[in-house]
Amino acid sequence: ITEGYTEAQILEMQTFNKPRIVAFKTGDLYETEYLFETAYPAVDVDTITVWVNGVEQTSGITLSTTGIEFAVAPSPDDVIVVLYEYA
Repeated sequence: ITEGYTEAQILEMQTFNKPRIVAFKTGDLYETEYLFETAYPAVDVDTITVWVNGVEQTSGITLSTTGIEFAVAPSPDDVIVVLYEYA
């Protein structure tokens, strides 16, 4: 099942803690904050990488160990994927 996708990405990395991937589907133009499950906080903001629609985001976001916040709300139907390490 491809769910409409025609391309895939591969990420090779080395971690010191457990890796976790979280995907968020936006629903409106107002939500700017996306929180991680409380049982899985990031160990450090330096371990967080964010993509929107497959493009890595390096500006316009604030990272914390509990989640991410966008300066401007993502558009409807944007797919947000976050990779981070947790203890």
